[in-house]
Amino acid sequence: MLRETPLFANCSATELDRLNAIAVNREYKDGEVLFSLGQEAKELLVVASGRVLLVLPVKIFGEVKNISFETKGRGDVLGWSSLVPPFQFTLSGCVSGGVKIAAFPKAELEKLFENNPDFGFRIMRNLAAIVGLRVRQTHLMWIREIQRSLDERYR
Repeated sequence: MLRETPLFANCSATELDRLNAIAVNREYKDGEVLFSLGQEAKELLVVASGRVLLVLPVKIFGEVKNISFETKGRGDVLGWSSLVPPFQFTLSGCVSGGVKIAAFPKAELEKLFENNPDFGFRIMRNLAAIVGLRVRQTHLMWIREIQRSLDERYR
């Protein structure tokens, strides 16, 4: 499964073995919250099977509503915030129908990266691409929302 994960693209078999050695496998049931917006991110998570909904909790008329942002499935990375300051989740993650997760503790990942800087560099380069896609997706959503607001305002 790690070989299918874009974050671990171009990793050798040895490097993937090192990752597997520190992975903690977990299962979650439908509706469970994996993490919440603003919570400290202490682990990098990879979806082994199932789906996780990424949502943005927004207060609307005094009530918090979860606005769907994206759905993640097998091989997708969650919790990249554990490797990016300020180390806090930027969305909330809710399980949809059950999920199996491979969790990689931040401290263990950092040790791997320190002991093998080339490996760490490749991972962080891949992570930059993943974060860049999130920034682009957020930017496009923001532009769409501004356009909709302007259209409503000037009708």
